[in-house]
Amino acid sequence: MTAQTGENISYKGATYSMCTEPLSDFAAMGGRLPEFIWPSTDLWRGYIGDWEVIDDRLYLVGLEGELKDGTKAT
Repeated sequence: MTAQTGENISYKGATYSMCTEPLSDFAAMGGRLPEFIWPSTDLWRGYIGDWEVIDDRLYLVGLEGELKDGTKAT
């Protein structure tokens, strides 16, 4: 199995690679995500999220990927 590209998180001025995918948790709880194209075997989810902790809360502050219809997701 290919290791997956991590999502990015900024915390207290430093950026780290995450070992979790918060949007997959959102989808598992009934949230709907668009269908993404996976560009390679190291990015099966099809996107990379940029996250930031602000006032002890996790926020999605950026997203990069390509939707099934070829539109860039940002």
